[in-house]
Amino acid sequence: NDLRKVVVHHLEGGHNILSFVESRGVEALSRLEHPHLHQLLYGVLRIPGISTRLECMDLVAKFPAEMESCREDLQILRRALLQIRDREAAFRAFWTMAMHLGNTLNGSAAGGFRLSSLSKLLDLKSPDRKEMTLFHFVLLQLPCATVEALTDPELLNALKMASSKRTHTVHQDVLVHLDGFRRLEGFVATGSFKGERIPRMDGSDPFHQAMADFVRESQSACAELWASSMQVFQSYRDMGIFFQDLS
Repeated sequence: NDLRKVVVHHLEGGHNILSFVESRGVEALSRLEHPHLHQLLYGVLRIPGISTRLECMDLVAKFPAEMESCREDLQILRRALLQIRDREAAFRAFWTMAMHLGNTLNGSAAGGFRLSSLSKLLDLKSPDRKEMTLFHFVLLQLPCATVEALTDPELLNALKMASSKRTHTVHQDVLVHLDGFRRLEGFVATGSFKGERIPRMDGSDPFHQAMADFVRESQSACAELWASSMQVFQSYRDMGIFFQDLS
């Protein structure tokens, strides 16, 4: 990535090592400070489409770590959704009781409430005991088995971990990761990356073959990631339908 930054800087600048060699000859590089670095840079800059090649190589280098990060985030979300699914009856009992007490206090007959408004249960405090909130009163009205289900350490730990992974962010990370792979697929198929054609070098050019090998070897993993993400986000949507809150 650092090499790519240097290459881009030289290619975009008006005075670069290519113009230096053109005016003074390649032998002049040996008289510069750190001549081996200048000779390396000169050789790299002569490779056709070098900036784009390095961008592709950067995607390939980051691919395993980003793939694993996406998998881990999806697994965290999946674990939390499964914990909620296994306790749907307990959650339904909690929502019903919270709505009943809220309607009683407000003198209303609301048919539901948004999940985002749950925090308001903590805002309404008892006049006699400030540490007691409406949230506590809701729990006191529920059967012990329901409260135990909602306070299970496994559930709480799963929800805590999932709360640090915003669903929208995880979704975007997966899309960005797979979009990078699709661009490499397009390059292998067309020889162009982001609209720029990368010509083959005279003689042996291992870059094109390396990209083709990478795409072939990674297609299955990307397909599995896409299927996994669709499953998680469909489950997330189904959960919203269950709670009748798709906001």
